[in-house]
Amino acid sequence: MHRRQPPKHPSPGRGPSRTRLASLVALFAVAIGGCSGTGDSPASLMTASLAASAGSGAFSAPPTEVYSRIARGALKCWFGRSGSLKGTHVFHADADSPVKGGAAEIVVFERDAANPNPRGLRALRIVIAPVGEGTHVGVEILRVPGAPGARMREDVIRWGGGSTACGDPITIGWTAEAAPPAVVAKPQPTRKMKRAPRS
Repeated sequence: MHRRQPPKHPSPGRGPSRTRLASLVALFAVAIGGCSGTGDSPASLMTASLAASAGSGAFSAPPTEVYSRIARGALKCWFGRSGSLKGTHVFHADADSPVKGGAAEIVVFERDAANPNPRGLRALRIVIAPVGEGTHVGVEILRVPGAPGARMREDVIRWGGGSTACGDPITIGWTAEAAPPAVVAKPQPTRKMKRAPRS
């Protein structure tokens, strides 16, 4: 798909392919084919399907604007200078141009430092799609269990509504702050060699 980012919007990075969003739409549309007679668009059905098993939110702003709000919030709060996911995860986004509806997908990957491409397993996925005159956002928590995943979902919905505030820091697994203090070996005192008496 052709992608175009309007000025002042966060850069989504390189997408996995031009047809990434189209494939997602098609897969979800097929999965819920029984609803194909409702008159809803494939993008709307895709997001509705995702929202059925994950947290979601509906907004009156257009998809491109909602995408920009969420991307800015994630890059500032999760991946910014003091972001708690900066060293452990990777941000990636793929977005259609507003002319094509503005549907977008944001994925947070676990960082795999052993590979040239550091994107490992998907930890969180956000799907943004036009629904009627507004926008629907689905948040799928994949590898962020418990309270951290719930806080990330709350962050996404809050940013989608226009807030720029950061929530509580997200802690996933091991962090440098949680590591035990290093044991520093004490230097051993040097022994003075006694000279043997001259005969």
